[in-house]
Amino acid sequence: MSRTASVQSVEERIQIAKRHAHRVREEVRHAVDCWAALEHLHKLRTTDKVFDKALECNFPSGLRKVCDALFAETVATLMRAIDQPGNDRISLCTIACCIRPPEVQQYLLSDAWVYGTPAPGDEQYRIELRRHQEIALARFSRDIPNNWTNCDHGGKSLVKPGRTALRPMRDKLLSHSQAVNSDDISCADAVRKALSVVGNNAARIDLLFFRFDSEAQYDLPTQVSVSGEVWKDLYLGSKRRYVDAISEDEKWAKLDK
Repeated sequence: MSRTASVQSVEERIQIAKRHAHRVREEVRHAVDCWAALEHLHKLRTTDKVFDKALECNFPSGLRKVCDALFAETVATLMRAIDQPGNDRISLCTIACCIRPPEVQQYLLSDAWVYGTPAPGDEQYRIELRRHQEIALARFSRDIPNNWTNCDHGGKSLVKPGRTALRPMRDKLLSHSQAVNSDDISCADAVRKALSVVGNNAARIDLLFFRFDSEAQYDLPTQVSVSGEVWKDLYLGSKRRYVDAISEDEKWAKLDK
C-alpha cells in the first residue's frame, strides 16, 4: 500500500469516527438529561412531603407514567450508545473500531490534529493540549472495546457489565407486557453506573474530535441540579394548588359548624 493510500485510510477512519461522535454525544446527553430529571423529581418528593402529597392529589397516575417514560428512554438510549459495532449502529464501540489501529491513534496525537491550524503560540498551552489528548485517548481505548463482550486490548471491559445489567430492563420495556419500576434501587444503581462509564467516554470523544471540554455536561450531580428548571412550574404549581385546596376545605369546614 502506498503512503498516500495509507494516509487516506487513516483520514477516512477518523472522519467516520467523527460523524459517529456527533450522534453519540447527543444520544448520551439525552440519556443524562432524562435521568437527571428523574433523579431531581425523586429528590423533591423525598425531601418535601407537601410536594409529594400534592403530586398524589393532583397527578395520581400521570406522574408515574412520566417517571416510567424517563426511565425507559434512559435505558434505551444507553443501550444504543454501547451497542455492538456495525454499519447501521452508531455507538461508542463503533468509534473504538475506527480509531483502534495504531496509525489512527498516532494521527490523533499528531501536531496537526491536536493543535489545529494555526497552532497556538503559547508553548505551555500546547503541552496541556497534548497531555489532555493523550489522557483522553488512552482512557477511551481502555474503557471501550471493539466488541463489548470482551476487551481486545487486554484490559477489562467496562461496557460489558453495564449492558449485562441493562439488558433485562430493556427486554422488559420492549415486551410492553412488563413494567420496570423506576423506584427500584438496584435498577437505579445499574443505570447510574452505566451513565458514569458512557458519560465519561462521551466527554473524551468531545475532547478527541472537537477539542471541547464537556465533562460537566455528562456529570450527573451537576445535571441533576440544572434539571430543577424542568420541574419548577410543576413544583410550585402543584404545591400552590394543593395548599389552596386545603385552605378552601378548611374554610368550608368552619362555615359548616
